[in-house]
Amino acid sequence: MTAAYRCLCRAAASLLIALPAVSQVGSASLSNAVGTSTEVNRKLLPAEFAALAQRCAQGVPEEIMAGIARTESAMYPYAISINYPEHKAHQNGYSGKVVMLKQPHDKTEAIHWAQWYLSKGYTVSVGLVQVNVEMANKLGVKPMTLFEPCLNLAAGAKILRMDYAAALRTNSGLVGSFSLYNSGSPSLGIANGYASTVVKNTQK
Repeated sequence: MTAAYRCLCRAAASLLIALPAVSQVGSASLSNAVGTSTEVNRKLLPAEFAALAQRCAQGVPEEIMAGIARTESAMYPYAISINYPEHKAHQNGYSGKVVMLKQPHDKTEAIHWAQWYLSKGYTVSVGLVQVNVEMANKLGVKPMTLFEPCLNLAAGAKILRMDYAAALRTNSGLVGSFSLYNSGSPSLGIANGYASTVVKNTQK
């Protein structure tokens, strides 16, 4: 265990937060997670996000959801990112990675763009906490409903609770759950700096 990793674990522990196991909060119906939000893709104010997270992100403290949202979308509710950007570039004969040069102006545009990317064989992650649309079926929701801010946070919280339960089995705790949320690996999201960024962003 490196000194940097020990430092990261101490920083996560300093949040003084323990996520409940998935079974403790149950499997809430994400279809009931609805909320209102402006249709324009503007950055949410801290108070707006806090109220939304407290209402929608079952079983996960608002500070943690805020840390993830700052890292994933900079608090923009209709943000989109392309999944596996290096792989998709290579697949299309390019070096580097496929990136979006701008973000959608509003919800309608975001849905249109996401559907276009999906039609071209890409997959995308969407919304405040960048839920992968490939998770929609597993979560029991339609892909484009993940642009609903409340449902997006509910979905992200459910994924994080599952990741936390898995991380506990490997003794990687909260840091490991951030890594799993980012990469599906208990270590890759630590190595690439994602977990440390989330921890830092929970403290803002």
